[in-house]
Amino acid sequence: MTDEIKSVIVMGAGGNVGAILIPALLEAGFTVSALIRPSTNATFPAGVVIHRAEYSDFAALVTAFRGQDAVISAVGTFSVLLQQTAVDAAVAAKVKRFIPSEYGGDTSRPENVSFESFPAEKRKVVAHLQSKEAEGLTWSAICTGAFFNWLLELENAAMGWDLKAQKVTIFDSGNQPFDVSTLSQVTRSIVSTLQHKEETKNTYVYVRSFTVTQNKLLATLERLSGKKFEVARESTEMIAARGLEHLKQGDFENGYPEIVTAVGYGPWGFLDFKERAEKWNEVLGLPKEENLDSMIEEVLKRKNII
Repeated sequence: MTDEIKSVIVMGAGGNVGAILIPALLEAGFTVSALIRPSTNATFPAGVVIHRAEYSDFAALVTAFRGQDAVISAVGTFSVLLQQTAVDAAVAAKVKRFIPSEYGGDTSRPENVSFESFPAEKRKVVAHLQSKEAEGLTWSAICTGAFFNWLLELENAAMGWDLKAQKVTIFDSGNQPFDVSTLSQVTRSIVSTLQHKEETKNTYVYVRSFTVTQNKLLATLERLSGKKFEVARESTEMIAARGLEHLKQGDFENGYPEIVTAVGYGPWGFLDFKERAEKWNEVLGLPKEENLDSMIEEVLKRKNII
């Protein structure tokens, strides 16, 4: 089919998402290019064409996007408004599909977490994409839930888990359900979205590997590791307030993770996709549910805990 998506460029390819996405796209048979800022020193597999440009440079972005079937954005959560120039450039370059940087929670209803700006900013990017539909650009906003591997493996990171120290902070009751995806499921969902061009046209796509709670994760970790974790408790309200204060002070290193933690574990259902994920996992041919025990065992082995 001449209308297939074959050539793709990953914007923000030097970041964490780009690093796992580009090999998956190559393995799936796509022709892959990488768009990075001039100051980025990232390296890429053989065969990946590298474009360097500031994301505010419309002319340079048009040049990078020309001949591409799809732009996949992997810019950071707190830099998403940079994508608006990229959307305009994609229209000018006659790109078929734009996948904005979602990959986390449900930003289609930002009023649910109105205390923080990034869900509204992500929604603003999608609204900008919607305004370009008449000009021939289509879009898919992929919501994957929390990245399961990074949730557990980054010591002292957002979300409260420190496996090596066997410590965890449980927020609120610990019983709020939230959806997570393994890194493999994240990349599979992006690849499959490109391969299901019509089904995923101009819509939000919700996928997951499984639904968990903090308490369920803790119980599973203790059972599989044979170790008792030290548990601290805090409210999402408190960590949200602390995160906002840190951001006001310019302390982004602490403020951003604290905000992400509050949004993810809070009572707003930001990471709870329910039947929407069931539908899209089936449409995209993704595993309905991965095995939680197996995934946790893999993490514990990589951390040399079992």
